[in-house]
Amino acid sequence: MRRCDVVSPAGLQCVKCRGAVAACGPSCFGECDRCGATYPVVANIPVMVSDLPRYLMRRYSVGLQMMRLCGGTVRDYISECMPANGDDCRGSAERRWAAIYMSNGDSRLYDEVAGRLSGLPGESVLELGCSVGALAGRMGGTAMTCVDISFPALVHAARQYPHARYVLADVGDGVFGAHGTYDTVVALNVLDIVEPSVLLKTMARCARRHIVLADPYDYQRGPDTVGGQMSALEVRRYVERLGFGVTDDTKKPSYVPWTIRINARTAVRYLVDVIVAERL
Repeated sequence: MRRCDVVSPAGLQCVKCRGAVAACGPSCFGECDRCGATYPVVANIPVMVSDLPRYLMRRYSVGLQMMRLCGGTVRDYISECMPANGDDCRGSAERRWAAIYMSNGDSRLYDEVAGRLSGLPGESVLELGCSVGALAGRMGGTAMTCVDISFPALVHAARQYPHARYVLADVGDGVFGAHGTYDTVVALNVLDIVEPSVLLKTMARCARRHIVLADPYDYQRGPDTVGGQMSALEVRRYVERLGFGVTDDTKKPSYVPWTIRINARTAVRYLVDVIVAERL
């Protein structure tokens, strides 16, 4: 395997042992300096999953997309990880939602969150659940690391907004930096996907100064709904227990409109709560 020896500025951590991982691109392998685990880098996106065959089991089209975007030993490695009897239910869903979010990038909500981020001190931002990079597109001069589990969404984001750095990882795995790596950590509409306590602890661990959370608390996702649901006030109390103080102007729940057009006949209108908290 070809290995890249330049340590990433975001300080990626091994999914298996939390050792430091060197990773850059566009087509190579990152390697853990502790346990030796390797992670492919495809189109300059580190693929930080512990079991790539399992990840591709329901993302057959994603595996094909990865192979089209790399070559050499990385392509051979991904080919070996492709499932013999997998399907594409996750891959097709991720491609569909990436297209939906691409067509909804003009939402006022992104302007609201970007405005909040621009007013905070510091230079580095970590976004958890970045999707197609709508927020990164508004933060062109900011050093951003953007994390998502959807490879189709990350490829679009990287093509449209190459100033940011993108990582494929499960937000709950916490592989994107040691304690206090980033000045600010932001998460938009992630509480219904990752257990709230896990998400908030991850944000607090990685944030040196601030966390910014924007969410409509849309927990109704059938069997995939998270178990430890939190209300707007419960989220604020939990953030404070983690050593952060909620800013005066976000102490009360807000209702920022966010409309997602699914197709020509269907749209979902959310009212999103925005929380900004500073480390005490």
